Amino acid sequence: MGLLHLAGNPALERIESVSLDWRFLIRGPAPSPDDVVVVAIDDPSLEEFGWPMPRQTLAAAIDRIGGAGAQVIGVDILLLESGSAAGDAALRTALLRNERTVLAMGLRLDGDASELSGDDVGDLALPAYARPAVGSLVPQQATGLLKPIAGFATAAKMGHVMLQPDSGGTPRAHFPIIAVGDSMLPSFPLLVAVAQRGQSIKSILLSLSGSLQIPGSDGTAQQPIE
Repeated sequence: MGLLHLAGNPALERIESVSLDWRFLIRGPAPSPDDVVVVAIDDPSLEEFGWPMPRQTLAAAIDRIGGAGAQVIGVDILLLESGSAAGDAALRTALLRNERTVLAMGLRLDGDASELSGDDVGDLALPAYARPAVGSLVPQQATGLLKPIAGFATAAKMGHVMLQPDSGGTPRAHFPIIAVGDSMLPSFPLLVAVAQRGQSIKSILLSLSGSLQIPGSDGTAQQPIE
């Protein structure tokens, strides 16, 4: 059964997907971690502020969360277009003031990657990783980057938010690493976890033999990611 699952057997994948939903329903809701807070943009927020949400409002939220003592702030919004000059300036200032902020970045997974260059990836990629001579995994490849506008991209860390669907198209997991050519881009939640530990992208240890490690909760010992 394990080999069939690893091989991506379609019938087994469908059974796994359906049974996974059943297992979560049987288990019931799990309590949220005490050290994680989700600040959601809900329907009342949209009615009050509209969409896209004013950048001054986002800036104020980031400053308030940072002022409350958050160890890291993850902004899961694609900031691909400019807003008002005053709003963009306020948000950039808030990002610079709250250094442990991670922004979301999209990727294109189809099309032609010939126009991408190393300058496009820059310091978004892992500075180093190990590739075994034989048995190397082949990560999902991206063909394009959907980065926040320059004023935000230079003010915060960025991680991709691409999700991994099952055979039926339902997102079930995220790609912790996606490749752009020979460069490896870490995901948004992976960078949030690393930043929460006070570490940088340099602390992520990746081997394409199937090993991914980040600093443990004490910021020192490495912790494997499954």
